[in-house]
Amino acid sequence: MIKGHFCYCAAPSLTAFWCGPQAPLRPSGVPNKPVYVQEDEGIPAFRNLTGFGDDFFYKINSIYLGRASYMDWIFGQLWDGLADMGLLDTTAVFVSSDHGDFAGDYHLVALPSVLLLVF
Repeated sequence: MIKGHFCYCAAPSLTAFWCGPQAPLRPSGVPNKPVYVQEDEGIPAFRNLTGFGDDFFYKINSIYLGRASYMDWIFGQLWDGLADMGLLDTTAVFVSSDHGDFAGDYHLVALPSVLLLVF
């Protein structure tokens, strides 16, 4: 079985902050974009996303941004803890991330390479 990206979830207080037009989406159907973002032959058609309206993609975007906000808060907690213990000058903190995904931009929800094989 092939499954797509893991489901998104975030604290309601964080997703509510990012809900709607205050976190604008890049629009779908923009000319001169790569084929994979085109509605008729790209990811939207392949993943059957063309029937969903803006509200659906705003919801995904708000959850994605809520998760990013939560990560920012967690990092702040770590930083404050190191500072409280007097360890900031002797501790290296490394943060890494993947490329993320579209999170509603262009009416897309994931990159084409984000697939899991489940047996």
